Amino acid sequence: MTVQHLQIGTAETLFYTMPLFVSLFVIIEKMRLGERTDWVLVGSVLCGFAGICMVLQPSCGSHELPYAVLAVLSAILAAGSAMFLKRLGAAGEPIFRTVFWFSAASLVISAVAEAFLSRASMKDLFTDPMLFAVGICTMGAQLAQTLGWGRGRPLLCACLQFSAILFAVFFGWLFFDEKLESFATVGIVIIIAAELAAAVIGLRSRARRGSSA
Repeated sequence: MTVQHLQIGTAETLFYTMPLFVSLFVIIEKMRLGERTDWVLVGSVLCGFAGICMVLQPSCGSHELPYAVLAVLSAILAAGSAMFLKRLGAAGEPIFRTVFWFSAASLVISAVAEAFLSRASMKDLFTDPMLFAVGICTMGAQLAQTLGWGRGRPLLCACLQFSAILFAVFFGWLFFDEKLESFATVGIVIIIAAELAAAVIGLRSRARRGSSA
C-alpha cells in the first residue's frame, strides 16, 4: 500500500529505517542487561542510512503523511521480527522450521487479504509465473535472513541490510541503463564504507571471542 501511494524512493527510504529500529532495540536490551553497546557499529548503521537518503533522495507531502506513517510502522514490525529471529536462533530453533511457519502464516494472511481486496482469482495468482518467481526469491531471502539474524550479530546484520540498495543500483544500471547523479554516487560510497567498517568490526570481535575462549 505504501509503495502504491508514495514515491518509490520515499517508501524505500522509510522502510530502510528498519536497521535504525534494530539498533534502538539492541541499545535498550544492552542497557537492560547491563552490557556494553558497540557504538561504532551503531555509528556504521547511522552512516549507512545517511547514504540511503543520499541515493534515494526521499520527499513527502502532507497528503502522503498517513502512508509514510504506515511505512515506518512496517519498518518497526520488520525490526521486531528480526530480533525475534535472533532469539529463535539463540534458542536453537531449526531454520527450515522457522521459515515453514513464517511461510504458512504469510500464505494464510495473503489468502484472506486476496479474498477481500484482490480482483484476481486465487487460481490466477498461483499460476502467474512472475508471482511464482517472486515467491521463490522470497523463500530464498527468508532462509538467508533467518540464518543471518539467528547466528549473526544484530547490529552487523542491520548494517548489511543496506546492501540491497547496492544490488538495486547495479541491476538498474545493467538492465535499464540508469545513471547515478554525483550526489547519489557519494551515498553509494558511504554505504559501502559503512558496511565494510561493520564487517571488519564484526570479524575482529569474533576473533577476540575466539581467542578468549
